[in-house]
Amino acid sequence: MYAFETFSLPETFSEATIVVIPKPGKDANLCTSYRPISLLNMEVKILAKVLAKRLAKVVSTLVEPDQTGFMPAKSTHFNLRRLFLNLQLPHENKGSRIIVSLDTAKAFDSIEWPYLWEVITRMGFGPSFVKWLKLLYSAPKAVVKVNGILSTPFHLTRGTRQGCPLSPLLFALAIEPMAIQVRHSQQIKGFIYKTIEEKISLYADDTLLYLADPYNSFDTVLEIIKSFGTFSGLQINWEKSIIFPLDDQVPVMADPECTLKIANTFKYLGITIHKEPAQFFTHNLHPLQNKFEDTLKFWTKLPLTLIGRINICKMIFLPKFLYQFTNTPCHIPKKALLEIDRTQSAFIWGNKSPTLSRSTLNAPQEQLGLASPNYELYYLAAQCAHIANWKV
Repeated sequence: MYAFETFSLPETFSEATIVVIPKPGKDANLCTSYRPISLLNMEVKILAKVLAKRLAKVVSTLVEPDQTGFMPAKSTHFNLRRLFLNLQLPHENKGSRIIVSLDTAKAFDSIEWPYLWEVITRMGFGPSFVKWLKLLYSAPKAVVKVNGILSTPFHLTRGTRQGCPLSPLLFALAIEPMAIQVRHSQQIKGFIYKTIEEKISLYADDTLLYLADPYNSFDTVLEIIKSFGTFSGLQINWEKSIIFPLDDQVPVMADPECTLKIANTFKYLGITIHKEPAQFFTHNLHPLQNKFEDTLKFWTKLPLTLIGRINICKMIFLPKFLYQFTNTPCHIPKKALLEIDRTQSAFIWGNKSPTLSRSTLNAPQEQLGLASPNYELYYLAAQCAHIANWKV
């Protein structure tokens, strides 16, 4: 309580060490090709986690269901399923539908603090909670660690720290006012199906716009984004944002600042999107299978035990396959699953004849098996998991 009453924290609470993680497929010579992660003092992370737990209890009542990033009981599957449905539904206003994928430039690092405190106050948080948040962000400092060398300390003046338990929820609250404007604007026409109009979908800084009348709607969207950026600090990187047309008519944007590219595919939340569901295999599952085979060739050269080889499959590739199994918009044939299983089996046995049956290999350790992944069962389980989200 002393820190709260005096509005001062120990100096170590304000310090962070920033380590940078390279983004896959980016030019390593550019600073923008790295993601900064703040390593915080353990005590301040505990305090931030306590506040995040309290915020998580009410955040779902403050943002609409179309924003799912880091929301309780929500995940990327909600956004991807919604996207795949919109690709297939017979909307009432077909003709010039487009999906706009917006890339937010340095999203977590650009939020202006005065704007953030104003949003939180307007959303009804009490003065004590707001004061705790301001206390955490009072005079923070950081150093950057590269190749074991620390930079000189510098002060931070905006942004939410990537690595802080509070950051994702604070960012969700900060971007909600822009989403509200898009949802309620009469000039923006979304995809209409029966009584539902779909305009926007958000997962943290990944934003999709569903525009059915882009010739008229996009100018309004542009005005909202520009206005929002002036006081929030968030800016759109138009060079990395794209237009994904669903119909033949594709609009030409007149604004010179808006250099959106038109694409037949785009990547969203780790999944490559195409208009045709059957193309999911070509753009997602097949590349992952090829990577699976190539990577296992490297691991085959190492002197690993049988259990070690099984653990390699479980740790490196099972999560990636499971993510695709969960988000596939169409049925994966048994032949494709057996092909994955054959590749795994060849690696586990070192391209030699198996000495255990497949059922023993896949059985859990409690049943004297080796708990090797059974991809067919994982696929069925991933699909059945969606039943919990159905509304009757």
